Amino acid sequence: LAARSLDRSPDSLAGMSLADIFGETADFVSQKHRDALEKNEMVLFEGQLTLPSGRTMDYLRHVIPLPQSKDGEEAKQVLVLTTDVTARKQAEQHQRELELAQEKLTFFTDFFGTVSHDIKTPLTTINTSLHLLERTTDNPDHHMRIDRIKAQVSLVQAYILDMLMISRLEHVPTFHPVSLNISKLIGKIVDTQE
Repeated sequence: LAARSLDRSPDSLAGMSLADIFGETADFVSQKHRDALEKNEMVLFEGQLTLPSGRTMDYLRHVIPLPQSKDGEEAKQVLVLTTDVTARKQAEQHQRELELAQEKLTFFTDFFGTVSHDIKTPLTTINTSLHLLERTTDNPDHHMRIDRIKAQVSLVQAYILDMLMISRLEHVPTFHPVSLNISKLIGKIVDTQE
């Protein structure tokens, strides 16, 4: 199992040193083994190594000193248990990315909601004033300017509606897929049709 996790055969590991297997991290690994022997207690650490296949593996390693021999000699060997935690690390990374994306979405939703409401009130006032101006003036030049202002106000209103739509998307119910036994469902449908 250990050989397989290192992308090697058991025979290929025979006679290899820590430096041969772990490369540049061999000194670190050796120090952890010495720590376990000197303290006569388990040492637990995480690390990452690149396998001969090029795959990167995150691992959790337990280094356990073996008990003293019957003649009282100190432990000179350790038992090393290594667990591949790559999938867990990737899941944690994906979870952090998801939380960050959710945080960004919440920020933009709040931002768009606030900005759209803050802009909507002055635009309503401008629109009302334009309407009153339109009714009181007969100068053709004023009508051209009023039309330009109306067009710009309409454009800003469209932007506001877009921002409001984006802020509402946050509150759209989410889809949660569920496992379904199709055969059982079809059977129920057939039973109700008979």
